[in-house]
Amino acid sequence: DPGAGLAQDITFGEVFDLFVEDAKRRLKPSSVQAQESRFPYLRCEILTHTRMDEFDSKTVVLWIRWLLSLPSANSRKRQTFEAELKYLGVVLNWYRNYTDAKFVIPITKRHREMVRFKVVQPRRPDYFARPEEIREWIA
Repeated sequence: DPGAGLAQDITFGEVFDLFVEDAKRRLKPSSVQAQESRFPYLRCEILTHTRMDEFDSKTVVLWIRWLLSLPSANSRKRQTFEAELKYLGVVLNWYRNYTDAKFVIPITKRHREMVRFKVVQPRRPDYFARPEEIREWIA
């Protein structure tokens, strides 16, 4: 059991290291490699030094604000940090399942709304003809 006997004052950084170690044993190398692209977002100072007994909704808000201040948020292609928020949820769920069953995951609907920070442009109108337009064209 990876989390057996851990102290209550464990930090998120320590939990994340335990999660990564456990994931490397359980997952295929390709899955671990896909997860590694998200590591820098979870190894930030805001999360790393937060004790798990103090990890709450405000911590998630501070983390999201940090994400939105990153240069990658200005990329035209980047419209959301939803994948990073989901990955944080995976790590916190792992912590709850393997270490502290009483831990409440503090991610809420408000956080999911905060990570979508750019309006997605509407799709171009379809260019097929409607039945009434075809009749006019044939006439």
